[in-house]
Amino acid sequence: MPPTMRFVAETLRSSENLNLRTYFRVCVGSPFRNLNSMSTRRTARVASMIREVVSTAILFELRDPRIRNVTVLGADVSPDLRYAAVRISVMGDEKTAALTMHGLTSAKGYLQSKVAEYIKSRYTPELRFVLDDTILKSVQTSAILRDVLPAEDTDDDEIEDEMKHAEEPSAGDPDFLDL
Repeated sequence: MPPTMRFVAETLRSSENLNLRTYFRVCVGSPFRNLNSMSTRRTARVASMIREVVSTAILFELRDPRIRNVTVLGADVSPDLRYAAVRISVMGDEKTAALTMHGLTSAKGYLQSKVAEYIKSRYTPELRFVLDDTILKSVQTSAILRDVLPAEDTDDDEIEDEMKHAEEPSAGDPDFLDL
């Protein structure tokens, strides 16, 4: 290590307890800054395309009776575009979800070939299916909140009166004609 870099590293270690790598990341920045943003855009585009292709193939082309009530929520692609985790949600109980995951795992090769038709890349991403239960958790949370929070006491007569007053034209209204 050159003496100036050694001095900077020793100073940072003694004062802020940082290492040289952190110093260059913070002060100098990544030398591949523009490539990372381009790569991020590309991975997002590929992830979106994988989500579309997999969801249409599941909906219209797969005939496996185990694969029912599936929603493709999204796809996460690795930076080197070799792997893709497809997030799915299954409506039903755990047994239905397990059967659906088994059916999707068996249809992985077919879905991967469909993805390969649409993505022009050196490598076709290897698909991995991940069961995402955020929708189920949000439904459970809203049910708990409905039980815990008191119901709003709204007087239907007050609401109807407000609606009538909003619909009735007033004398100050320029479109109001008193005949």
